[in-house]
Amino acid sequence: EFLQMQISTRTGLELEIVVGEPNPVRPSIVVGNVSDFENVESSEFLKNPEAYAIWIDDSADSFRLNVSGSDDRGVLFGVGRLIRELYLTDGFIAVASDINIVDTPGDQLRAQQIISNVQGEDKFMDWDDSEDVKQFVDDMIIFGANGFEPTKPELIDDYLENLGLDLFIKLKCQDIIDLNEEEDATIKEFFAAYKGVDHITTYGGDASGSVEPSLFFPYLDRVIPQLTDSQAGAKWWYSNQCLEDHAKDFDEYIFDFINTNKPDYLYGMVYGPWTKRGITEIRADLPAQYVMRHFPDICHPRWAQYPVPQWDRAFAQVWERNKSIYAMPEMMLDIYRATRENTVGSLPYNHTGVYNDLNKFAWSAAGWNPEVEIDDLLHDYAKAFVVHDFEKLPSGIARASNLSKIEFLEKAEDYVVKGLSLLEANWKRELIDNETTEEALDYWISIADCIGGADKNWRVEMFLYKARVDAQIKRKVDIEKRIEDEVYQHIAEVKLWNQKTVVNHVNTIFDKVNTEFQSKVKFLAELDALGLTGRYGDIDRITSN
Repeated sequence: EFLQMQISTRTGLELEIVVGEPNPVRPSIVVGNVSDFENVESSEFLKNPEAYAIWIDDSADSFRLNVSGSDDRGVLFGVGRLIRELYLTDGFIAVASDINIVDTPGDQLRAQQIISNVQGEDKFMDWDDSEDVKQFVDDMIIFGANGFEPTKPELIDDYLENLGLDLFIKLKCQDIIDLNEEEDATIKEFFAAYKGVDHITTYGGDASGSVEPSLFFPYLDRVIPQLTDSQAGAKWWYSNQCLEDHAKDFDEYIFDFINTNKPDYLYGMVYGPWTKRGITEIRADLPAQYVMRHFPDICHPRWAQYPVPQWDRAFAQVWERNKSIYAMPEMMLDIYRATRENTVGSLPYNHTGVYNDLNKFAWSAAGWNPEVEIDDLLHDYAKAFVVHDFEKLPSGIARASNLSKIEFLEKAEDYVVKGLSLLEANWKRELIDNETTEEALDYWISIADCIGGADKNWRVEMFLYKARVDAQIKRKVDIEKRIEDEVYQHIAEVKLWNQKTVVNHVNTIFDKVNTEFQSKVKFLAELDALGLTGRYGDIDRITSN
């Protein structure tokens, strides 16, 4: 059903689901566990969990595309990979004739966070709506995500259980203190409302309900085992993030407790924002019996765990920390590779809704394939979420009438990939020398036009917002630099004027910024003209900066 739904969403075609042997004379996509296929039992991929194989069965009487998993999750992720491989558009499905893929995940843990109380006005998705949240889960599955930590687990608990994916639940420090005051039966029933809790995380800092560890660690021996026992196989994690305005750590107490007691109910440590020491130092202090997972900040471009390097001050002044449309996938891959060695995987920190969408997929893709290249990631993202909506190609590209459907889609894919790469390029150099903002804007205006309007695809709309704001910031920087140069030239040329006259002339020159630069009213009107619908709810705040 997952494959059927994903294909239907992109093509309008609803493939028939047949349980049992496929019709020998009809083209088919055969999906199943390894035991459902002949002659694949000895394949190397079967030795690994969550692995899959995709191939065309040449021995069949009609076209037969097979997707086989080493286990149920392998089947699911194989279907997700197939979505990235298929050529899909309205009324059309195709695949490369030589497709033959065997793949297995690099990291054990590839999870994502779903925060409903986002720090911006994200209207691209309703994080309190179960259908929207399920759609987000589906999108992440396509790139191999195998777990989710939602603010509201009740929205997707059943859905994750049916898919066989991990549910992460938060347990506040204060919850542990409160539970210790209760009877054992009450402790065991604390998570009873959920079908399957696989991971329980207590964030020691940077989270509501966080308190000094000495106030609740004495109760861990009683509370945590009962919670994990009540949810078969559940694992408890703890993060040693700083408290008191992110400034005070309690590492000495925490690691003395862990190294002295070596509690068997602790599964691993979480390395997240506002952890005082580096990930290598934490790993060195942690006994070998425990694992680590990374909790990287992928949503804040500044004042963050991993700020954008040498980010231009003008961008930092306009794009607010909690409201930025933040698309730096290559930077994310660099961070992943620099920190992966000490972990079993990651669950990125996300507090800005979809604004960091591309960053999420970078972490999931890298978790599956640690060597993934940025170009491959962007091609997969474009193909999975944008290209199927193309109705025409941008001007300057070969006429669509001269191209096959597959060639048409490949041209569209290349164009979207270039547009995505330009968005990251915008933030990589000083604005005064930047030459990509206008090109990026042109690309996203064209992409929106090619799909019949930005409102047809929320990702296109979001990236068009970003491209237009980036370009606007660059235009103002250019105007301010030209006027600044004019002021300096004026001062250098005056000889006998008195100070008051010079100041008046300089102020007159500076006033040109207001007269020559587009007003906020006209800028917002231009956004309307571009077909932007207002789903970027923070645009008024951003333009006021």
